[in-house]
Amino acid sequence: MISVGDLRDYRRCRRRLWLYRKAGIEKPNIGYSQGRRFHSVIHDIAKQVESVFIRENIPGIVVGTEVQLEYGGLRGRLDILRKTNEGYIIHDEKYCEPPRNNGVYELDELQVNAYAYLAERCGYEPVKSLYIVYNDLRPREVEPKPYIIPSIVEEVGSFLRSTDSLPEAMDDNMCRVCSYFSLCQILPQSGGIRKDHLNILGQKEADVKLLKELEECLSRAVS
Repeated sequence: MISVGDLRDYRRCRRRLWLYRKAGIEKPNIGYSQGRRFHSVIHDIAKQVESVFIRENIPGIVVGTEVQLEYGGLRGRLDILRKTNEGYIIHDEKYCEPPRNNGVYELDELQVNAYAYLAERCGYEPVKSLYIVYNDLRPREVEPKPYIIPSIVEEVGSFLRSTDSLPEAMDDNMCRVCSYFSLCQILPQSGGIRKDHLNILGQKEADVKLLKELEECLSRAVS
């Protein structure tokens, strides 16, 4: 089963996705508790948020929050689902500052479109509008493009099925805020090591053959 978060990770950094889904290394929950508190606050002040939607002339009534959906090997959780006479609106909350251009981040746009895809396949159709709310509590509209999602799901599934070794590291400004940043600093930038190589790092009695392979791989990476 692929999650909407996996789609984000794949687009952001395939190495990140591999470490989580293939190597089974859990992501530290950095910022998770603050994010959950943010969601809680938003839900607690629903009337204020509703007034914002009224001010922005955004129609509809809330028919569900934290809506879990699953279809065709993809799963996700919608923050808020709204219903109008013309169809449905998906409203997603983000615990971060908005882009400087007053738009939305590309990965967030992908995420809400994945939600739109799931919603329509699960009977909430048509999805007429998507909105993302950052820390400034200003709804930003995203055009629904659920048709882009099936090919991405297939691409991610193919990657997870076929990629057995650590992908090459990215050189990106986002790296320093990634929960795997410290780990990536001690792994070869060129990738190439396998899950079983990583496993022996935590074993008291390492397999000699695997340890030798890992040492050779690390040696090639620095030579």
